[in-house]
Amino acid sequence: MRKTIIRLASSTAILLLLFCVLIPILNINASARDPIYNARSVVSIDWSKSETQVPIIPRDEIRELKLTVEFRVDIGESFGEGIFEQYEGGTGVAVIKLEIIETPSWCYAVLGTTTVTTNITLKETTFTKIYVSLDESAPAYSKEGTIKIKAKVGNLGLIEGEEKVFNLKFKPAYLPIINPNFPEFNTKRVNAEKNALFPIEIENMGNSRTRVILKVEHVSKNWQATVTDEIILEQGKGSKATAYLTVIPPKDMGYHYGQGTVKVSMTPYRAENHEEVGNPSYATFIVQSRGFSSRGVENLFLIFIFVVIAIVVILIIVRKRLY
Repeated sequence: MRKTIIRLASSTAILLLLFCVLIPILNINASARDPIYNARSVVSIDWSKSETQVPIIPRDEIRELKLTVEFRVDIGESFGEGIFEQYEGGTGVAVIKLEIIETPSWCYAVLGTTTVTTNITLKETTFTKIYVSLDESAPAYSKEGTIKIKAKVGNLGLIEGEEKVFNLKFKPAYLPIINPNFPEFNTKRVNAEKNALFPIEIENMGNSRTRVILKVEHVSKNWQATVTDEIILEQGKGSKATAYLTVIPPKDMGYHYGQGTVKVSMTPYRAENHEEVGNPSYATFIVQSRGFSSRGVENLFLIFIFVVIAIVVILIIVRKRLY
């Protein structure tokens, strides 16, 4: 019986000791969960709306955007305020880590720095930059691009950290680029009485529906040339259309052994807005004319008949006067 009493007393003492140890821990955890006593970090990122509203030109531009990073501390009414007073005015800093976690497939983005620091105050602001470039598949105006930036600040002692994602939105501009191809090359040899026909296949390398205006810029003396005025390239890289150039050699009667050159310009415009224009592409075509041309024989024959008739008439008149 005595041993049983001793065992009960020992067990009770151990339980009392554990209870005394656990009570402070439970009180601390309960206080930490109470929002009245909470002190936590708040991070925000902002950027110039005027900068992001200006469309970014694919391939030809690397846009530099200024990011404003703000850090502040939300404090409770009592215990949280006491926590913050221990940091304010001290040497402690908040380290904010930045990371680009998502971009469109046609967008490339790089942060000027992946870490910024601020003093631990009620509100502190710092700055960094992001550099954005686009490739030619970026859809012109029709779709906004979004860059997702994650900002993270760890726990600062008893000040809770924060992790948040921000969406930076922008628009791609029109990229007027075309790629002309010549399925039958750009040189031909033709019979003196024939014309040379060149197909000009033009591929849309830009990012919107494109109108291409073609124009003969130069043609050799006594030669002639005509070209399709315009073609439409549908939206999407790789869409194609074909224009045709006709080169007409001199056709006067006789043997021909000549060469002519024709220069054609191809200028891309955005189909929906003719003010958005790209640089023209140029192509030179060479045609060799070989052989005899009988063009004009008909005229010579008519002249010959006319001369013969005139001579006969003159002979008749002269004969009547003589006889």
